[in-house]
This record gives sequence, structure tokens and C-alpha cells, in this order.
Amino acid sequence: MIRSLYLGCCVLGLLPAVSWSASENLSPQQFEVIEQARQAEREPHFGLSVELRERATYLSNPEFDGDAEDDGWFWTQRLSVTGDFRANDWLGGRLTLLSAVQNGIADSPIEENVLDAQEAFLDIGTPERASLRVGRQELVLGSQRLIGSRAGTAVKRTWDGVRGTLNRVSWRLDALLLREVRVTMDGVFNDDSHDGAELAGIYATGGPAALPGRFDAYYLRTRFEDRATIEGVADQDRHSIGLRYFGEAEAWFWNWEAFYQFGDHGRADISAWSLAGNTGYRFREQPWQPEYLLSINVSSGDRQTGDGKLGTFDALFARGSYFSELALLAPSNFFNVHQYLRVQPRRSVGAFVDLNVYWRTETADGVYANPTRLLRPPADSDERLVNISLSAGLEWTPNDTVFLSLLYTHAAPQQFLEETGSAEDINFLEFTLRLRF
Repeated sequence: MIRSLYLGCCVLGLLPAVSWSASENLSPQQFEVIEQARQAEREPHFGLSVELRERATYLSNPEFDGDAEDDGWFWTQRLSVTGDFRANDWLGGRLTLLSAVQNGIADSPIEENVLDAQEAFLDIGTPERASLRVGRQELVLGSQRLIGSRAGTAVKRTWDGVRGTLNRVSWRLDALLLREVRVTMDGVFNDDSHDGAELAGIYATGGPAALPGRFDAYYLRTRFEDRATIEGVADQDRHSIGLRYFGEAEAWFWNWEAFYQFGDHGRADISAWSLAGNTGYRFREQPWQPEYLLSINVSSGDRQTGDGKLGTFDALFARGSYFSELALLAPSNFFNVHQYLRVQPRRSVGAFVDLNVYWRTETADGVYANPTRLLRPPADSDERLVNISLSAGLEWTPNDTVFLSLLYTHAAPQQFLEETGSAEDINFLEFTLRLRF
């Protein structure tokens, strides 16, 4: 911890201006507030912030394997120092320096990075109209079902490249040309962009004011070197198109998304799809303001190995905690039903419980772990039910500086895992302290 604190405090950093999307039907008062904020962002300024996250985790039987070496307690720490500057109304930038350390588990580039630049970019242009972001940057698109920051790990995902943004009335359009940053755990300032993981595309978000929600529509192209799949290891060129509708009306809220993927994996043709739907209701007039969410998700799997076709949906660079903070199973070849209940006993305290049930879509395909790694091949099993997990958590946010959380998950393997290998229950306990200044 001392080493990481020392390294992190030896540096300062640089944060972009907020990107504003013009909105329809603003009142004169709302318009004035937005204009004042825009004017403040145009004025020269420099800001500095620090985040420290300490996390203690207990994990039994990783990947349902009772003989796994990383069974037990481990600790991770993330320290980041971020600064931002605004030189004038068309030039700004950010530098974030990150130090992450771990103890108690095998070395991993998603949990350890002695010292490096997490973000280092310039913003050129006026954010409320058009801007260009050049350099190293984090990237979150939509609900992170395909592109997320991997915030649960000590080392978040980051990219090198260019992102252009255009704001027009109630729509925002982003154009991307990026390479994932490859982390080198030892040494300092030696991470580099990985030409074996490329991302390009267009992402639009917005919608007419008459509708209660908003839309995302996008096209993403990813290129991977030596991508491992049920059809073998090969270079892959995958195209993903998607449409998302999300929003809230009175007590209801929703987030629905549909995906289709095509392209080439070596000599195999890719044809894959996924549907994801979250629908919830907030009981605002009830004590503790309960919030209930029902999530139903499904994605395609491969129907026959060696037939020259790859049908397994690939979540690309999705958030790690796709189903739960355990962050084990990936959304490939799956059908999932997830129920979630959250209550807020006090303004600063939240608690939740959720139940996840997970099946295979295609029996000829296996079960995948993040990030889209084959966890268990199909063998000769015709069973579909994979896992049932129950989670509960408690969060306390006494002020803007301190965040505390305690999370427990119990994952019980079902028939498919029992037929195809080790099938031990997983117990996962996680305690997090986060400080922001």
C-alpha cells in the first residue's frame, strides 16, 4: 500500500470538459443554467482529483473447481490521480495516472500495474457542437453490454486512438478508431496499444422529445488476432450492429437492446445475435422506496463444431460484472433470468438482493467466462441448466468522499457443470472502501 501511495502522490494529472447535448423543449430557466455551465467550461481552469479504492475479497472454488490454487482471501488497491485543464473554449485535456497492486492471487494485468497513464488525451473543439478526443482514454458506450470500462477490477480498460463527437439538437454521434491498451504489470510507463485488439465504429444516441425514452443505434467493427472460440483459434473480423431503447416514465424504467454480429473467424463465417431486456418499477411512495427489476437475456451459441460457421455471440469488451459482481460467466451461448430488489432504508444506505438463473442456449456449445473465454466445453452433455446464484449487498455513502460496500454471492452449479467436470459451490465475499477527493 505504501509503495502505491508513494507512486501515485508523486504525480499530477490532466479532465476534459463535459460534453453537452443540446435538448429540445428547454424552459428559459433551464437554458440559462446550461449556458452558464457551458460558459464556465470555456473559461481557463485546472482541476485535480484523487481516488483510492481498497478491496478485500474472499473466493472459494474459483470457476467451480475445488482444486483451484487461488482459493481464499486476496486484496487489491487502486490509486488514481486525475487532473483536467481547459485552456480556452476549444482546447482541454486530461491526464490520469494509475497505480494498482494486489496480494494473495496469481499475477494478473487486470489487477496489477505499478504505475502508468490510465488516460492522457486532448479535447479539441467545442463540446456542445463538435470535438475530437485524441490520445489514451477510457470508453463506455450505452449500458456497457459490448463496450465497458471494467470498473470492478483494479486496472480499468483503456484505449489509444481517436474519438470524434458531434452534437446536433437531441442527438449525439460518436465516431471511434481505437486500440486496446495492453498492460505490462512490471515497470512504469510501459503500457502500449495492442494491434491485436482493434475497435472502430459509429455510435448514435438521442431521440425525439415526444417519446418517454431515448435510442442508441450503432455499428462496431472489432479485429482480433488469435481469438479463441469453440471453432478454434484464428484471426477474427467481427461486425456488430445494435439498437437500444431506454428510459423511464413515472415509476417505470427500462433498458432493452438487440444485437446482431457477422464477419469472419479464420475461414468460418460469423452469424450471432443477442437480446437483452431490463424492466423495472420504483415504489416511490412506499417505505424504503423499493425498486424491482426483471432482466431477461439470451444470446446465440454455436450449433455444430467444424461446420464452417461460428454462431457464438461475443460480448467483445463488455463490463466484467455482466451478471453479478462475481464476474465469472460471460454472456455467450446463454439464457438468463435475473430478478433484483433494492431498498433504501436511509438516504445514505442502500441494500439489495438478486437471483440469477443461467442456462445454455445450444447444447453443442459450452459455457464461457469473462472475457469470452471457454470455461467448460460441451462434452457430450445435453443438459442446459448451468448455474443458480444468489447475491446480497449493502452500500453506505455518508458523503461525497466515502463509499463503503459489502457484497456476498453464492453460486450453485447445476446439471451441466455436474456432468462435465468439477462442480463445487462458489462463495464470494467482497468488502470495498473507496475515497474520492
